[in-house]
Amino acid sequence: MEIQITIKVKLNLANAEIASSFTNTMEQYRLACNYVSEYIFNHDFDMQQSRLNKELILVLTL
Repeated sequence: MEIQITIKVKLNLANAEIASSFTNTMEQYRLACNYVSEYIFNHDFDMQQSRLNKELILVLTL
């Protein structure tokens, strides 16, 4: 049986530089997720994880 847990956290970052770095990292992560989602949608991809990984590695290295 699979159990799903949702956790809500609040980060207290040490200073503005760390907060800015974290925000930038999360923005890049969001952009990457959107890219993958858009790629799947535009190419009618079959959602096979191994095939998707291989395809996106080829696309991103061009």
